[in-house]
Amino acid sequence: MPLGEATITVANLAARYLDGEVAPKRKPHTTALYVHYLNRFVIPKMGKIKADSVTRATVSKLHLRLGRTKQVTANRVLDTVSGMFRFGDRSGLLPPNFVNPAKNIEKFKETAHDCFLSGDELERLGAAIRAGETVGVPWEVDETKPISKHVQKTGRVTVISPFAAGAIRLLLFTGCRLRD
Repeated sequence: MPLGEATITVANLAARYLDGEVAPKRKPHTTALYVHYLNRFVIPKMGKIKADSVTRATVSKLHLRLGRTKQVTANRVLDTVSGMFRFGDRSGLLPPNFVNPAKNIEKFKETAHDCFLSGDELERLGAAIRAGETVGVPWEVDETKPISKHVQKTGRVTVISPFAAGAIRLLLFTGCRLRD
């Protein structure tokens, strides 16, 4: 372990985790969520604690407190904390035999939410499919992007194939879902 790293705080570990692991490997939206979870929930409660002295009880208490009102958020915060400590262990920022304090904490049960289109939404979708297979779907180009100078200037309409329209209708009428 590098000199002076034995006393890294949770706040410092979080900053290094975001810079060394999250930002280079995650999409910007996901990175923003990690930043939010750490800055909003973890650092205010544990930021000044030495990372190698965080206990499972400390993490569990945070998880339970969040779970009273925000069970999904509590689970995501737990995942983020666990990842942060895994990063600290892999990076040598924590002692060699350090045990991840977020490990083996039982998550809250999450329930899936079913979403159905209303009659009005189905009608608008049907009209869009009909328009797409007959007159086409117009599209625009962001003229400020460098590649936009090579894009055609007129006729920016795409007609979808009848097979694609039929596939969309089949999925709508049968209720098929991607991961069911």
